[in-house]
Amino acid sequence: MTHSQETPDQSQKAEPLPETREPLKAYQRLSEKIQDAIEKGGLKVGDKLPPERALAETFGVSRNSVREAIRTLSEQGILKSRHGDGTYICGSDLAPADRRPAQCRRHGRKVI
Repeated sequence: MTHSQETPDQSQKAEPLPETREPLKAYQRLSEKIQDAIEKGGLKVGDKLPPERALAETFGVSRNSVREAIRTLSEQGILKSRHGDGTYICGSDLAPADRRPAQCRRHGRKVI
């Protein structure tokens, strides 16, 4: 048999490639683990997270990954970091606004 040099008909469309999902980065995996712990009740609104160093050791990630995960979850309103005090679970949809802990409020206004 010989190879014929047929070209695909232009009217035929190639099948779309399956969506490939890139592996999650360390901070994304940690963010998901923290969210899972909140959803499953292991962490509750008002709970204080362990220090960065302890989180890094527990989950086998760098402290920079811990900081990025905290920053990401803070932007989503799930965590609130207070310099010199710690990081607290706030969760925008986890508790009614009037029942959120004081750590999740700023100057008498709710942060979330």
